[in-house]
Amino acid sequence: MKPSVRDRELKSLTVSRSFAKNILVFTLLFCRCASARSQEVPHLPQVAQDQLKAFVDAMSNCTVVYTRSQSGRIPKSYDGPETYSAQFSANKFVQRADVPQLSQSGKRAVSHQEIAFDGATFYFGVPEIAEGDVPAVLFRFQPGDDTEPDRFAQRIQIPYFDAICLAYPKSVEALRQSKLRSLVLDAAATNGVSDIKAGTNDHILRVTVEIPDDVAIAMQNVDIEENRKRLNTGRNSQEFIDREMAMIGGSQKKDPKRIVTFVLDAQMGYAVIERTDLTEEGKTILHCENTDWKYYNDSGIWLPGVTVTSYFTFPSGLTEFFDKPLITYKCELRKIAFGVAESQVFSLDYSEPGTIVNDRSTAAAKSKPDHQVRTIVSATEDDLRAAAENARPKGGLIIVNMVVLLVVCVVCWLVRRRNRLVSKS
Repeated sequence: MKPSVRDRELKSLTVSRSFAKNILVFTLLFCRCASARSQEVPHLPQVAQDQLKAFVDAMSNCTVVYTRSQSGRIPKSYDGPETYSAQFSANKFVQRADVPQLSQSGKRAVSHQEIAFDGATFYFGVPEIAEGDVPAVLFRFQPGDDTEPDRFAQRIQIPYFDAICLAYPKSVEALRQSKLRSLVLDAAATNGVSDIKAGTNDHILRVTVEIPDDVAIAMQNVDIEENRKRLNTGRNSQEFIDREMAMIGGSQKKDPKRIVTFVLDAQMGYAVIERTDLTEEGKTILHCENTDWKYYNDSGIWLPGVTVTSYFTFPSGLTEFFDKPLITYKCELRKIAFGVAESQVFSLDYSEPGTIVNDRSTAAAKSKPDHQVRTIVSATEDDLRAAAENARPKGGLIIVNMVVLLVVCVVCWLVRRRNRLVSKS
């Protein structure tokens, strides 16, 4: 028997209700999942992201001069604040550090260190060596060379940028991507924000992220035995060698992650006014506070005049932790100018005769046991001519020497003549 019109209408209505019910359930589930996801993964406000990007753009083209002092457990050779002068232009940079030091005998001297990257080659130099026969030493590295044994060594340090949370490449390997970045944006984009909370004031934002630990990662790439040989060949005490080896061994066993909390101030362009780094176990690695803020009209950003970073462990080891700061670094901004002169050079070239150049950037270096081609800068014709002029006796000096010689001869003759007269008498 064929279904009646009423039966067909009831069946159609039942199907429609069932379909609508399924749609409603699906919608509720989707909304619940989306809500849960939005609660589980907080996002950095868009205005904060925009301000932090503008901050990076301004600092990517600037000249900055600052000092760094140390307190706490410091090296015996420490003799006062270091002075840093640096220029940055997009992915290029050059920095000079003047470091006062005390020798073992207590003699004061200033050592100089320079780093530079011209977009293709990385330079590491020690100019104006005061002692010894070598006036300067220069190294050249090629980023992207997978055969470079020291490609993970952290040769690039810009202390002021560390304090204001600007990320930069710290090793030759990292120079594959050499542009400055916001550490806050990097961490949020790569690993996600684990927590965002408002501070005591409405304009304060506390952002917590989990980031890879650069120190531990660098330690994991260290060859323990090769490092032991290097330490043994230097003038290092056995206590120092044992401590360094314990740091490296301990760091290589750790999961290279740390929990970082940034405190941002919306009234200062979401600049980082405070930072705390913890291990995954909750031990304090460092605490940084930035103060003496100033607004720069020509760039539209805020910068701290003073930064204080306190470490509760050895900065390069992360093996022993202390309740009080072990060592504290204080940076003071002396000068900053935005934009870099077109004539600025982002390479190092030492031309003084006797300078040792260790070139690790060429194809020939790859075939060498120590991965470098060593050359010594030779004297030019002008250098040789100047040296000859300096070594040549002057006219006045020749006359003086002749007079002295004549006087000596006369005195000798008189003495001999007197002796003869005495013997005859």
